[in-house]
Amino acid sequence: MATPNNFRVKNGLTVSNGVTISAGNVVITSGQLVIGATAINATSMSDGSSNAYSNAITIAANASNLTSGTVAIARIPTADSVSNTSISHVPTANNVKTAYDAAIAANTLANTAATSAGAAYTNAVSYTDTKIGTANTAMAANADAAYTNAIAIAANASNLTSGTVAFARLPSLFVGTTTIQSTSAAQAVTGITTLAAGNTTITGDVTVSGNLTINGTTTNINSTDLLVEDKNIILGDVATPSDATADGGGITLKGATDKTFNWIDATDSWTASEHIDLASGKTFKIGNTTIANSTALGTGILASSLTSVGTLSSLTLGGAASGITTLAAGNTTITGFANASVSVNSALLTVGTSFIANTTGVTTTGFANIGTTLAAGNTTITGFANVSTTLQVGNNITNGLGNTSAPSYTFTGDTDTGMFSPTANTLAFSTGGAEVARLTSAGYLEAVYSDDVVALGNTGTAKSIDLRQGTVFTATLTANCTFTLQNPNANANRGSSFTLILTNDATASRTVAWAGGTFRFPGGAATLSRTTTANAVDVWVFFTPDNGTTYYGNISMKNLIA
Repeated sequence: MATPNNFRVKNGLTVSNGVTISAGNVVITSGQLVIGATAINATSMSDGSSNAYSNAITIAANASNLTSGTVAIARIPTADSVSNTSISHVPTANNVKTAYDAAIAANTLANTAATSAGAAYTNAVSYTDTKIGTANTAMAANADAAYTNAIAIAANASNLTSGTVAFARLPSLFVGTTTIQSTSAAQAVTGITTLAAGNTTITGDVTVSGNLTINGTTTNINSTDLLVEDKNIILGDVATPSDATADGGGITLKGATDKTFNWIDATDSWTASEHIDLASGKTFKIGNTTIANSTALGTGILASSLTSVGTLSSLTLGGAASGITTLAAGNTTITGFANASVSVNSALLTVGTSFIANTTGVTTTGFANIGTTLAAGNTTITGFANVSTTLQVGNNITNGLGNTSAPSYTFTGDTDTGMFSPTANTLAFSTGGAEVARLTSAGYLEAVYSDDVVALGNTGTAKSIDLRQGTVFTATLTANCTFTLQNPNANANRGSSFTLILTNDATASRTVAWAGGTFRFPGGAATLSRTTTANAVDVWVFFTPDNGTTYYGNISMKNLIA
């Protein structure tokens, strides 16, 4: 049969085996297209196509929700298929991806179906043949089925990565041979009894409600602070503790060298490798008795086995001191009795009350400062004896001969001035390390004689002359003056003498008078005349043999001029 370019049916056409339209249009000018028992006209075709398009859009929207939504427990797949409803297994990541890819494919098919439905709708509008209407009905039904399937796939697949899963649906977690089952989303994993061999790392916090027992040989804690509420830490808690098991136990702080505080069995002691520095105000105690603080030993320290204490600035003894062989240079004060049979090497030995020397005597190479009394016994001092009050000696004091620079009898702070014996039966005196006088066995005083000169200045109408101050006095007569002589030698059979050099000022004819004793002059006072001219100088001499009762005077030189 020939294939026509155009085929028109005026009143109806029934095709039992099919019609192929290779090109061109099928136009139904009136009536409708019936496929099977379903009639398809322009209106139903439009509605069906519209619904197919909307459903395809919904499919695409639902397919995009694969990362959100709620999973129905019945939709949780097995490890082999995402459609299995078993509650004992979790689907593998590969199956999840396969389901996701299926949903994407379904979405693509839906989009294709929507596109095809739209095209079918466009063509159906112009078709008048009833078979085309029937075909369109079948096409719409297929599109609806595709939409339903896509919705189901999208709903199941979208909840695989989020949402809330009932815990009864979760599988068990196996660690080694131990089963762990969590019962709440907010709870940590519980029920662990044994961790299999290997390293286990926990990145969060671990709470142990019971006891924690660690049977390893080394426990490492890498934390900044270790806080323990217990106030007692027990070390070495072995099955049968003993001093041997405790030996070396303690605390080690790592540093450039280990800082240790350990108990040593051999010494039966706690031993520290470093210094122990108590805070200010704290003390070191034994048996609640203070042994020492930062400045002194405790008052309860009544005995000691010290063999050396270094240099002491002072030492107070409440009782007797025995076993002393040498006292170093310096001041030593003993308030009680000092019994010594050996040398006392001391710059100054001070005894507050009594000093008792036994029959072997006491020898000092420095100073012996004795407060009051030396008791009976032999006392030999080879150095200097400084007595703070009175030195009373019943018989003799024996001392070294001394010399000019180091006299035997001298003074604290001036040891090169004093008295010594340069030869037998001779007594000498030195000042500043030089001999100034010597007294011989014949009673002669050999010395360089020197007078003390006292300048009285201007006389005025009255002037005192103190004979204790010197032996030569100078004065300028500035008025009619009375001179009063004072303090002559008061010892019996001792005399006093002095010289007065008197110079007149610029006024002539001034007078002088004398007081302080009875005065005798050659020829009497009336006949003794002095130089009265201005600026004249006279030299007077006086002597009293009776402690100032009578003064004998004269002008030895008058009117001395240049």
